[in-house]
Amino acid sequence: MKKINIETKVGLFVFLAIAILAYMTVRVSDRGGFGKSTYPVYVHLTSAEGLTYRTPVEIAGIQVGFVDDFELVEGRTARLRLQIREDVQLPVDVQAQVRTKGFLGETYIDIVPGQSSEKIVPGGDIVAVNPYIDFSQLTADIHDILSGDDEASLKKILKNLAVFSENLSSFSEKNNQNWDSIVENMAHLSQDLREIVQQNREIMNETMERLASVVRKIDEGRGSLGQLINDDRTVENLNNTLQGLNETIGGVSRFQTEIGYHLEFLGQTEAFKNYVSLALKPRPDKYFLLEFVVDPNPSPVETITTTNVTTGGATTAVTTQTSRIDKNKFLISAQLAKQFHDFTVRGGIIESRGGGGLDYSRGPFGLEFSAYDFRTDNNQRPHLKVMGTVNLTDNIFLLSGVDDMINPQQDPDWFVGAGLQFVDEDIRSLFGAVKLSP
Repeated sequence: MKKINIETKVGLFVFLAIAILAYMTVRVSDRGGFGKSTYPVYVHLTSAEGLTYRTPVEIAGIQVGFVDDFELVEGRTARLRLQIREDVQLPVDVQAQVRTKGFLGETYIDIVPGQSSEKIVPGGDIVAVNPYIDFSQLTADIHDILSGDDEASLKKILKNLAVFSENLSSFSEKNNQNWDSIVENMAHLSQDLREIVQQNREIMNETMERLASVVRKIDEGRGSLGQLINDDRTVENLNNTLQGLNETIGGVSRFQTEIGYHLEFLGQTEAFKNYVSLALKPRPDKYFLLEFVVDPNPSPVETITTTNVTTGGATTAVTTQTSRIDKNKFLISAQLAKQFHDFTVRGGIIESRGGGGLDYSRGPFGLEFSAYDFRTDNNQRPHLKVMGTVNLTDNIFLLSGVDDMINPQQDPDWFVGAGLQFVDEDIRSLFGAVKLSP
Protein backbone atom coordinates (compact mmCIF):
# COMPACT_ATOMS: atom_id res chain seq x y z
CA MET A 1 0.00 0.00 0.00
CA LYS A 2 1.40 3.42 -0.99
CA LYS A 3 2.15 5.66 1.95
CA ILE A 4 0.66 9.16 2.10
CA ASN A 5 3.52 11.66 2.01
CA ILE A 6 3.67 14.75 4.22
CA GLU A 7 2.80 17.09 1.33
CA THR A 8 -0.53 15.33 0.85
CA LYS A 9 -1.20 15.37 4.60
CA VAL A 10 -0.52 19.11 4.87
CA GLY A 11 -2.67 19.76 1.80
CA LEU A 12 -5.60 17.78 3.19
CA PHE A 13 -5.34 19.58 6.54
CA VAL A 14 -5.30 23.05 4.91
CA PHE A 15 -8.16 22.12 2.54
CA LEU A 16 -10.27 20.91 5.47
CA ALA A 17 -9.59 24.10 7.45
CA ILE A 18 -10.52 26.30 4.47
CA ALA A 19 -13.71 24.31 3.81
CA ILE A 20 -14.82 24.66 7.42
CA LEU A 21 -14.07 28.39 7.44
CA ALA A 22 -16.05 28.86 4.21
CA TYR A 23 -19.02 26.93 5.59
CA MET A 24 -19.10 28.91 8.84
CA THR A 25 -18.77 32.20 6.93
CA VAL A 26 -21.73 31.63 4.58
CA ARG A 27 -24.02 30.10 7.20
CA VAL A 28 -27.13 32.21 7.71
CA SER A 29 -28.71 32.28 11.15
CA ASP A 30 -32.51 31.90 11.53
CA ARG A 31 -34.47 34.89 12.85
CA GLY A 32 -37.80 34.76 14.59
CA GLY A 33 -40.57 37.35 14.76
CA PHE A 34 -40.14 40.74 16.44
CA GLY A 35 -43.32 41.13 18.48
CA LYS A 36 -42.39 44.33 20.43
CA SER A 37 -43.62 47.95 20.37
CA THR A 38 -41.66 50.08 17.90
CA TYR A 39 -41.24 53.64 16.67
CA PRO A 40 -40.32 54.77 13.13
CA VAL A 41 -37.09 56.40 11.92
CA TYR A 42 -36.02 57.11 8.34
CA VAL A 43 -32.79 56.54 6.43
CA HIS A 44 -31.81 57.62 2.87
CA LEU A 45 -29.75 55.26 0.68
CA THR A 46 -28.31 55.63 -2.82
CA SER A 47 -29.27 51.97 -3.45
CA ALA A 48 -31.72 49.64 -1.69
CA GLU A 49 -30.64 46.59 -3.68
CA GLY A 50 -30.96 43.39 -1.68
CA LEU A 51 -33.27 44.92 0.94
CA THR A 52 -36.82 43.63 1.37
CA TYR A 53 -39.77 44.15 3.68
CA ARG A 54 -38.81 43.16 7.26
CA THR A 55 -35.08 43.17 6.48
CA PRO A 56 -33.42 43.06 9.94
CA VAL A 57 -31.90 46.12 11.59
CA GLU A 58 -29.10 45.20 14.01
CA ILE A 59 -26.86 46.80 16.63
CA ALA A 60 -23.75 44.82 17.60
CA GLY A 61 -25.22 41.69 16.01
CA ILE A 62 -28.57 41.90 17.89
CA GLN A 63 -31.78 42.63 15.99
CA VAL A 64 -33.45 45.83 17.22
CA GLY A 65 -35.83 46.52 14.34
CA PHE A 66 -36.76 45.89 10.71
CA VAL A 67 -37.47 47.66 7.41
CA ASP A 68 -41.14 48.64 7.23
CA ASP A 69 -41.54 50.62 4.00
CA PHE A 70 -39.71 51.85 0.85
CA GLU A 71 -40.11 55.14 -1.02
CA LEU A 72 -38.33 56.62 -4.06
CA VAL A 73 -37.37 60.28 -3.42
CA GLU A 74 -37.02 62.62 -6.43
CA GLY A 75 -36.34 59.62 -8.64
CA ARG A 76 -32.77 59.29 -7.33
CA THR A 77 -32.54 57.95 -3.75
CA ALA A 78 -34.40 55.39 -1.68
CA ARG A 79 -36.08 56.48 1.58
CA LEU A 80 -36.58 53.58 4.01
CA ARG A 81 -38.79 53.57 7.06
CA LEU A 82 -37.30 51.53 9.92
CA GLN A 83 -39.27 50.28 12.92
CA ILE A 84 -37.04 50.35 16.04
CA ARG A 85 -37.86 48.79 19.42
CA GLU A 86 -39.16 51.34 21.93
CA ASP A 87 -36.58 50.29 24.53
CA VAL A 88 -33.72 51.12 22.09
CA GLN A 89 -33.03 54.86 21.93
CA LEU A 90 -30.78 55.92 19.03
CA PRO A 91 -28.40 58.90 19.46
CA VAL A 92 -28.59 61.54 16.71
CA ASP A 93 -25.01 60.73 15.59
CA VAL A 94 -25.60 57.04 14.82
CA GLN A 95 -24.35 55.63 11.51
CA ALA A 96 -26.19 53.19 9.25
CA GLN A 97 -24.76 50.86 6.61
CA VAL A 98 -26.14 48.02 4.47
CA ARG A 99 -24.17 44.82 5.11
CA THR A 100 -24.35 41.13 4.21
CA LYS A 101 -23.59 38.05 6.31
CA GLY A 102 -20.87 36.08 4.58
CA PHE A 103 -20.19 35.95 0.84
CA LEU A 104 -23.76 34.94 -0.14
CA GLY A 105 -25.54 35.67 3.16
CA GLU A 106 -28.63 37.72 3.92
CA THR A 107 -28.62 41.50 3.75
CA TYR A 108 -29.26 43.62 6.84
CA ILE A 109 -28.88 47.21 8.07
CA ASP A 110 -26.16 47.68 10.67
CA ILE A 111 -26.52 50.58 13.15
CA VAL A 112 -23.37 51.87 14.86
CA PRO A 113 -24.32 53.88 18.00
CA GLY A 114 -22.76 57.30 18.52
CA GLN A 115 -21.72 59.24 21.63
CA SER A 116 -24.34 62.02 21.66
CA SER A 117 -26.77 62.27 24.58
CA GLU A 118 -29.46 63.67 22.27
CA LYS A 119 -31.81 60.99 20.89
CA ILE A 120 -33.57 60.68 17.53
CA VAL A 121 -37.27 61.48 17.93
CA PRO A 122 -39.88 59.13 16.39
CA GLY A 123 -40.15 59.96 12.70
CA GLY A 124 -36.67 61.49 12.61
CA ASP A 125 -33.84 60.74 10.15
CA ILE A 126 -30.53 58.89 10.49
CA VAL A 127 -28.17 61.40 8.88
CA ALA A 128 -24.86 59.50 8.71
CA VAL A 129 -24.98 56.68 6.13
CA ASN A 130 -21.89 54.74 5.04
CA PRO A 131 -21.77 53.82 1.32
CA TYR A 132 -22.78 50.29 0.31
CA ILE A 133 -20.58 48.36 -2.11
CA ASP A 134 -22.62 45.73 -3.96
CA PHE A 135 -21.33 42.57 -5.59
CA SER A 136 -21.45 43.91 -9.14
CA GLN A 137 -19.28 46.90 -8.18
CA LEU A 138 -16.85 44.58 -6.42
CA THR A 139 -16.49 42.34 -9.49
CA ALA A 140 -15.98 45.40 -11.69
CA ASP A 141 -13.17 46.62 -9.42
CA ILE A 142 -11.55 43.18 -9.52
CA HIS A 143 -11.73 43.21 -13.34
CA ASP A 144 -10.03 46.62 -13.42
CA ILE A 145 -7.25 45.35 -11.18
CA LEU A 146 -6.66 42.22 -13.27
CA SER A 147 -6.58 44.15 -16.53
CA GLY A 148 -4.71 47.24 -15.29
CA ASP A 149 -1.19 48.13 -14.17
CA ASP A 150 -1.27 45.58 -11.36
CA GLU A 151 -1.25 42.63 -13.80
CA ALA A 152 2.54 42.30 -13.52
CA SER A 153 2.32 42.22 -9.72
CA LEU A 154 -0.27 39.45 -9.87
CA LYS A 155 1.92 37.42 -12.22
CA LYS A 156 4.79 37.82 -9.76
CA ILE A 157 2.57 36.60 -6.91
CA LEU A 158 1.54 33.51 -8.94
CA LYS A 159 5.20 32.83 -9.75
CA ASN A 160 6.10 33.02 -6.03
CA LEU A 161 3.28 30.58 -5.23
CA ALA A 162 4.67 28.14 -7.79
CA VAL A 163 8.14 28.40 -6.18
CA PHE A 164 6.60 27.85 -2.74
CA SER A 165 4.77 24.72 -4.01
CA GLU A 166 8.02 23.38 -5.48
CA ASN A 167 9.86 23.94 -2.17
CA LEU A 168 7.07 22.20 -0.26
CA SER A 169 7.30 19.20 -2.60
CA SER A 170 11.07 19.04 -2.09
CA PHE A 171 10.57 19.18 1.70
CA SER A 172 8.12 16.27 1.49
CA GLU A 173 10.49 14.11 -0.56
CA LYS A 174 13.38 14.72 1.85
CA ASN A 175 11.30 13.60 4.85
CA ASN A 176 9.70 10.46 3.40
CA GLN A 177 12.47 8.34 4.87
CA ASN A 178 11.88 9.86 8.34
CA TRP A 179 8.18 8.92 8.25
CA ASP A 180 9.09 5.35 7.23
CA SER A 181 11.49 5.14 10.19
CA ILE A 182 8.79 6.33 12.61
CA VAL A 183 6.34 3.67 11.41
CA GLU A 184 9.03 0.98 11.65
CA ASN A 185 9.94 2.03 15.20
CA MET A 186 6.27 1.89 16.25
CA ALA A 187 6.04 -1.67 14.90
CA HIS A 188 9.14 -2.69 16.89
CA LEU A 189 7.72 -1.09 20.03
CA SER A 190 4.45 -3.00 19.65
CA GLN A 191 6.37 -6.27 19.23
CA ASP A 192 8.50 -5.57 22.34
CA LEU A 193 5.39 -4.87 24.44
CA ARG A 194 3.80 -8.13 23.29
CA GLU A 195 6.93 -10.10 24.31
CA ILE A 196 7.08 -8.38 27.72
CA VAL A 197 3.44 -9.30 28.45
CA GLN A 198 3.99 -12.92 27.44
CA GLN A 199 7.16 -13.24 29.54
CA ASN A 200 5.50 -11.82 32.67
CA ARG A 201 2.08 -13.48 32.38
CA GLU A 202 2.76 -15.90 35.28
CA ILE A 203 3.97 -13.06 37.53
CA MET A 204 0.86 -11.03 36.72
CA ASN A 205 -1.45 -13.98 37.53
CA GLU A 206 0.31 -14.57 40.86
CA THR A 207 0.01 -10.87 41.70
CA MET A 208 -3.74 -10.88 40.98
CA GLU A 209 -4.24 -13.95 43.21
CA ARG A 210 -2.42 -12.29 46.10
CA LEU A 211 -4.43 -9.11 45.63
CA ALA A 212 -7.69 -11.11 45.73
CA SER A 213 -6.54 -12.79 48.94
CA VAL A 214 -5.82 -9.41 50.59
CA VAL A 215 -9.23 -8.04 49.58
CA ARG A 216 -11.00 -11.12 50.91
CA LYS A 217 -9.28 -10.81 54.31
CA ILE A 218 -10.19 -7.13 54.55
CA ASP A 219 -13.82 -7.89 53.71
CA GLU A 220 -13.91 -10.55 56.47
CA GLY A 221 -12.60 -8.02 59.02
CA ARG A 222 -9.29 -9.78 59.54
CA GLY A 223 -6.21 -7.73 60.45
CA SER A 224 -5.92 -4.07 61.48
CA LEU A 225 -7.06 -2.71 58.13
CA GLY A 226 -10.09 -5.03 58.03
CA GLN A 227 -11.19 -4.02 61.55
CA LEU A 228 -10.72 -0.34 60.69
CA ILE A 229 -12.90 -0.54 57.57
CA ASN A 230 -15.66 -2.61 59.18
CA ASP A 231 -15.90 -0.43 62.32
CA ASP A 232 -18.99 1.85 62.35
CA ARG A 233 -17.05 4.60 64.12
CA THR A 234 -14.61 4.75 61.20
CA VAL A 235 -17.50 5.23 58.77
CA GLU A 236 -18.92 8.08 60.89
CA ASN A 237 -15.56 9.85 61.09
CA LEU A 238 -15.07 9.42 57.35
CA ASN A 239 -18.49 10.94 56.66
CA ASN A 240 -17.64 13.98 58.79
CA THR A 241 -14.36 14.38 56.92
CA LEU A 242 -16.10 14.13 53.55
CA GLN A 243 -18.66 16.74 54.57
CA GLY A 244 -15.90 19.21 55.44
CA LEU A 245 -14.13 18.37 52.18
CA ASN A 246 -17.34 19.00 50.22
CA GLU A 247 -17.68 22.46 51.78
CA THR A 248 -14.09 23.29 50.86
CA ILE A 249 -14.42 22.02 47.29
CA GLY A 250 -17.76 23.81 46.94
CA GLY A 251 -15.97 27.14 47.28
CA VAL A 252 -13.55 26.16 44.50
CA SER A 253 -16.41 25.02 42.24
CA ARG A 254 -17.86 28.55 42.20
CA PHE A 255 -14.99 29.48 39.87
CA GLN A 256 -15.61 28.89 36.20
CA THR A 257 -12.84 26.54 35.16
CA GLU A 258 -11.46 25.88 31.68
CA ILE A 259 -8.86 23.25 30.83
CA GLY A 260 -7.26 23.11 27.40
CA TYR A 261 -4.55 21.45 25.33
CA HIS A 262 -3.23 22.36 21.90
CA LEU A 263 -0.18 21.65 19.77
CA GLU A 264 1.55 23.67 17.06
CA PHE A 265 3.58 22.24 14.18
CA LEU A 266 6.47 24.68 13.60
CA GLY A 267 7.42 24.98 9.93
CA GLN A 268 11.02 26.14 10.42
CA THR A 269 11.82 23.79 13.29
CA GLU A 270 9.79 20.86 11.85
CA ALA A 271 8.70 19.88 15.35
CA PHE A 272 5.64 20.08 17.60
CA LYS A 273 5.21 22.61 20.42
CA ASN A 274 2.76 21.51 23.17
CA TYR A 275 0.59 23.60 25.53
CA VAL A 276 -1.51 22.56 28.56
CA SER A 277 -3.59 25.40 30.06
CA LEU A 278 -5.81 26.04 33.08
CA ALA A 279 -8.00 29.17 33.32
CA LEU A 280 -9.82 30.18 36.53
CA LYS A 281 -12.59 32.78 36.09
CA PRO A 282 -13.98 34.33 39.29
CA ARG A 283 -15.97 36.69 37.00
CA PRO A 284 -16.95 36.45 33.31
CA ASP A 285 -14.67 39.38 32.38
CA LYS A 286 -11.64 38.42 34.48
CA TYR A 287 -9.53 35.28 34.66
CA PHE A 288 -6.16 33.84 35.67
CA LEU A 289 -4.37 31.76 33.01
CA LEU A 290 -1.73 29.14 33.85
CA GLU A 291 0.06 27.32 31.00
CA PHE A 292 2.71 24.61 30.83
CA VAL A 293 4.72 24.63 27.57
CA VAL A 294 7.21 22.21 26.03
CA ASP A 295 9.21 24.16 23.40
CA PRO A 296 11.34 22.09 20.97
CA ASN A 297 13.39 25.13 19.91
CA PRO A 298 13.48 27.93 22.55
CA SER A 299 15.53 31.10 22.34
CA PRO A 300 19.26 30.43 22.85
CA VAL A 301 20.96 31.25 26.15
CA GLU A 302 23.90 33.57 25.55
CA THR A 303 26.88 33.43 27.96
CA ILE A 304 29.75 35.94 27.89
CA THR A 305 32.95 35.02 29.77
CA THR A 306 35.90 37.38 30.25
CA THR A 307 39.32 35.87 31.11
CA ASN A 308 42.50 37.81 31.92
CA VAL A 309 45.58 36.31 30.19
CA THR A 310 49.09 37.47 31.25
CA THR A 311 51.91 37.06 28.72
CA GLY A 312 55.35 38.58 29.15
CA GLY A 313 54.16 40.80 31.97
CA ALA A 314 51.24 42.18 29.93
CA THR A 315 47.64 41.31 30.86
CA THR A 316 45.03 40.98 28.13
CA ALA A 317 41.26 40.48 28.63
CA VAL A 318 39.86 37.72 26.39
CA THR A 319 36.07 37.68 25.96
CA THR A 320 34.31 34.46 24.93
CA GLN A 321 30.65 34.33 23.89
CA THR A 322 28.81 30.99 23.81
CA SER A 323 25.26 30.11 22.78
CA ARG A 324 23.31 27.12 24.09
CA ILE A 325 19.84 25.85 23.05
CA ASP A 326 17.99 23.46 25.37
CA LYS A 327 15.78 21.27 23.19
CA ASN A 328 12.24 20.49 24.49
CA LYS A 329 12.60 23.05 27.25
CA PHE A 330 9.84 23.19 29.86
CA LEU A 331 8.34 26.69 30.19
CA ILE A 332 5.58 28.23 32.33
CA SER A 333 3.10 31.03 31.66
CA ALA A 334 1.05 32.78 34.37
CA GLN A 335 -1.11 35.71 33.26
CA LEU A 336 -3.93 37.91 34.56
CA ALA A 337 -6.54 38.92 31.96
CA LYS A 338 -9.33 41.51 31.73
CA GLN A 339 -12.01 41.52 29.02
CA PHE A 340 -13.44 44.69 27.41
CA HIS A 341 -16.30 43.74 25.06
CA ASP A 342 -14.67 41.70 22.25
CA PHE A 343 -11.09 42.53 23.36
CA THR A 344 -9.03 40.99 26.17
CA VAL A 345 -5.88 42.50 27.69
CA ARG A 346 -3.53 40.14 29.54
CA GLY A 347 -0.10 40.31 31.09
CA GLY A 348 2.35 38.55 33.40
CA ILE A 349 4.76 35.72 32.62
CA ILE A 350 4.68 34.28 29.09
CA GLU A 351 6.84 31.19 28.48
CA SER A 352 9.01 32.00 31.53
CA ARG A 353 9.53 35.62 30.41
CA GLY A 354 7.72 38.85 31.24
CA GLY A 355 5.24 40.03 28.64
CA GLY A 356 1.68 40.81 27.67
CA GLY A 357 -0.91 40.34 24.95
CA LEU A 358 -4.10 41.55 23.28
CA ASP A 359 -6.82 39.15 22.09
CA TYR A 360 -9.92 39.68 19.92
CA SER A 361 -12.85 37.26 19.80
CA ARG A 362 -16.01 37.42 17.70
CA GLY A 363 -18.26 34.38 17.41
CA PRO A 364 -16.23 31.28 16.50
CA PHE A 365 -13.21 33.30 15.34
CA GLY A 366 -10.35 34.63 17.46
CA LEU A 367 -7.06 36.50 17.05
CA GLU A 368 -4.26 36.59 19.64
CA PHE A 369 -1.14 38.80 19.77
CA SER A 370 1.62 38.23 22.35
CA ALA A 371 4.86 40.13 23.05
CA TYR A 372 7.41 38.92 25.61
CA ASP A 373 11.11 38.36 26.34
CA PHE A 374 12.19 42.01 26.01
CA ARG A 375 15.91 41.37 26.55
CA THR A 376 18.08 43.65 24.40
CA ASP A 377 21.53 42.21 25.05
CA ASN A 378 23.40 40.33 22.29
CA ASN A 379 21.31 42.06 19.57
CA GLN A 380 18.13 40.29 20.74
CA ARG A 381 14.64 41.60 19.99
CA PRO A 382 11.27 41.03 21.67
CA HIS A 383 9.49 37.75 20.91
CA LEU A 384 6.31 38.53 18.91
CA LYS A 385 3.61 35.98 18.08
CA VAL A 386 0.31 36.25 16.17
CA MET A 387 -2.21 33.39 16.14
CA GLY A 388 -5.69 32.99 14.63
CA THR A 389 -8.23 30.41 15.85
CA VAL A 390 -11.58 29.04 14.68
CA ASN A 391 -13.86 26.89 16.84
CA LEU A 392 -15.25 23.84 15.05
CA THR A 393 -17.31 22.81 18.12
CA ASP A 394 -17.51 23.91 21.75
CA ASN A 395 -14.49 21.67 22.48
CA ILE A 396 -12.42 21.50 19.27
CA PHE A 397 -10.61 24.32 17.47
CA LEU A 398 -8.02 24.87 14.72
CA LEU A 399 -5.22 27.43 14.78
CA SER A 400 -2.46 28.92 12.63
CA GLY A 401 -0.09 31.86 12.81
CA VAL A 402 3.47 33.20 12.84
CA ASP A 403 5.93 32.98 15.76
CA ASP A 404 9.08 34.99 16.58
CA MET A 405 8.43 37.45 13.73
CA ILE A 406 11.36 39.86 14.22
CA ASN A 407 14.11 37.45 15.29
CA PRO A 408 17.33 38.72 13.58
CA GLN A 409 18.90 35.23 13.73
CA GLN A 410 16.24 33.31 11.75
CA ASP A 411 13.16 33.74 9.56
CA PRO A 412 9.67 33.93 11.12
CA ASP A 413 8.38 30.48 12.12
CA TRP A 414 4.88 29.76 10.71
CA PHE A 415 2.78 27.13 12.40
CA VAL A 416 -0.52 25.25 12.19
CA GLY A 417 -2.24 23.13 14.80
CA ALA A 418 -5.35 22.08 16.66
CA GLY A 419 -6.57 21.87 20.24
CA LEU A 420 -9.18 20.81 22.77
CA GLN A 421 -10.88 22.86 25.50
CA PHE A 422 -13.28 21.85 28.26
CA VAL A 423 -15.36 24.02 30.62
CA ASP A 424 -17.15 23.42 33.92
CA GLU A 425 -19.93 21.31 32.41
CA ASP A 426 -17.32 18.80 31.21
CA ILE A 427 -15.00 18.71 34.25
CA ARG A 428 -17.29 19.60 37.15
CA SER A 429 -17.09 15.99 38.37
CA LEU A 430 -13.45 16.64 39.32
CA PHE A 431 -14.44 19.37 41.81
CA GLY A 432 -17.80 20.58 43.07
CA ALA A 433 -20.02 17.92 41.45
CA VAL A 434 -18.21 14.99 43.07
CA LYS A 435 -19.76 15.29 46.54
CA LEU A 436 -19.92 12.03 48.42
CA SER A 437 -23.05 12.01 50.59
CA PRO A 438 -22.79 10.61 54.16
